[in-house]
Amino acid sequence: MSERHGTLVLVQGFAGSGKSHLIALLKRDFLIEENFAATNESETKNIDDLARELRAGRHCIVSERKYRSNSEREEFLKRVMDSIYPSPAPAITVICFEKDIDSANHNCKARTNKSNDIDGVGHIQQNMTDAETYDIPNNAIVIKIHRI
Repeated sequence: MSERHGTLVLVQGFAGSGKSHLIALLKRDFLIEENFAATNESETKNIDDLARELRAGRHCIVSERKYRSNSEREEFLKRVMDSIYPSPAPAITVICFEKDIDSANHNCKARTNKSNDIDGVGHIQQNMTDAETYDIPNNAIVIKIHRI
């Protein structure tokens, strides 16, 4: 039996930071980009699905707003590890976009790929709320936000 099963990449950042663009460039077998934890039931189902994919040795990416704080992120990772046990732990990488809310908000206003928020106001309001609880863990890969 190998020492590791699968890989999990957790991508975090403000709306407009570049998460969707980065995810489109990363190799993966399984992706849940938004609404992973929309409800407790969907979160439980998605963690079960994610654990199954990781046990099968697949490359998985999760990007979920709920896990922006260290406490929520740690609880999520604990639930994933508990769901995988007794299989070997996956390799886990946390990628966070920097806490540059001005650049993220600039991109929210400038981008054209979010038809449900044309002027970016909804995502800018979301960013203002998220700024209070967005934590970047010490072991994260931190990426600069590029303005569009």
